[in-house]
Amino acid sequence: MRRRLGGNAFARMLIFLCGIFLLFSCMEEEDMRAKTIEELGEPDEIMEGGYGANEYTVYYYYNKNIDRVYVYNKSAPGCGSSGNWYVANTWAVSWDYSMSDRLYLPPTIIHSPVKTAPAGVMLTIHAKITDDYYVKDAILYYRIPGEADFLPITMTLEDSTTFAAEILPERLTAAGIDYYIEASDDGHKSRLPKLKGTYFIAVSEGAQLTTGSSQSSAKSVPPKFTPVSREKSDIPL
Repeated sequence: MRRRLGGNAFARMLIFLCGIFLLFSCMEEEDMRAKTIEELGEPDEIMEGGYGANEYTVYYYYNKNIDRVYVYNKSAPGCGSSGNWYVANTWAVSWDYSMSDRLYLPPTIIHSPVKTAPAGVMLTIHAKITDDYYVKDAILYYRIPGEADFLPITMTLEDSTTFAAEILPERLTAAGIDYYIEASDDGHKSRLPKLKGTYFIAVSEGAQLTTGSSQSSAKSVPPKFTPVSREKSDIPL
């Protein structure tokens, strides 16, 4: 009898200790979103939705060196925990055909070339420059014909898309001006004129400022096939 009671007491104590261990272990919450940010940095875009056990968060990393979408779901609450965020799916951003038109494209430069300009007057050259992510640099390169090198002028942003550069009056002589425009993002560069050429500005006393037809550096993009389904990536976090 005593041996049996002792055994029951030991069993009850073991069950009690196991219960305490399980209680504290299941109260520990894990958030894989935080781990992703720790490893890759802040995402370029975050999308959230759902509620309760159906909550989800999506992290988009557009950088070409990461090129990754992470989808997180939240487990149901219970056992002292409000639920854990775990990686439910991941794939390359470039696989997402619904977003492909805004990814990894070079900047688009839209510009009306200056044809004529008055001598000895400050000349401001404008261009509309946009990008699928952001414009890193916009530079006007110019020279007086006969000079060996082009001088760079960093174009400044006048509004959300319009960039401008000023050529000093003393550079505006009867010899005229050759120039071209370059813009870049993290991985691409665009140029106007598109090929290895320049625009020429005829400069003379009393001339009026005139511009030509608007030109664009944008390339035509062929239509993309949208697949019915997409395979899940097997690349672990």
